[in-house]
Amino acid sequence: MAESTTGHLGDLCLVAGVERREPAVPAPRLGVVGVAVLAAMTSAHFDSGRDHVRDLARVLPVWTGGPGATPDFAAATDTHLLDTDPLTAADRVTAAQTA
Repeated sequence: MAESTTGHLGDLCLVAGVERREPAVPAPRLGVVGVAVLAAMTSAHFDSGRDHVRDLARVLPVWTGGPGATPDFAAATDTHLLDTDPLTAADRVTAAQTA
């Protein structure tokens, strides 16, 4: 049964629908994940987890959004920027996963 599991990346929190193995595990060990979407209210939250986000992006597609997401951060971490409203962003991530 797939459940929501949380993995911590410094000040960032990754929530994904995966098979639960442990209550909280490092993000790369979450199990089967198709994509990660991270959001932050300020760029400081993303900056504090920059290395972890870059490492995660080597394993699976990572999308960043929210007021703290910037084009510079996305470029530096090889992530995809969601610079739109949440519903349009969800459509964008879904389309990329099914393409």
